[in-house]
Amino acid sequence: LELGFEQARQRMLKVGRDPRPYMRTAYELFCGRADEKDLAEVGHTAGQGSPPEFYSLLYLGLYNEAKGDQVKARHYLRGAAQSPYVKRSGDYMGSLARVHLKERG
Repeated sequence: LELGFEQARQRMLKVGRDPRPYMRTAYELFCGRADEKDLAEVGHTAGQGSPPEFYSLLYLGLYNEAKGDQVKARHYLRGAAQSPYVKRSGDYMGSLARVHLKERG
C-alpha cells in the first residue's frame, strides 16, 4: 500500500512532548501544524554547527523529499551532511544524512 503525502500525514504516529524544540517543530511540520520557516528558524537561532541546526536541516530535507521536491531536499540534506556538528560529534545521524544524500544524488 503506497500512500500520498497527505494520506501519510493523516496517519502520523502520535508522540509525547519531546524536550528538544527542534524535534517538536520537526514533528509539527510533518503533521502540518508548522511550516518550513518555523523549523529553519529553530536551527538558525541555535547557531551554525549546533545540533538544532543539523537536525533542522536534516528534517527539512526529509520533509521535502516526502513532498516530492528533490531540489530542496538535496539542498537541505547537503547542508546537514556538511554541518560542522557532523564532523565533530560522531552522531550516527550525520552518517544517515551523508548516505541519504549519496543515494538520492
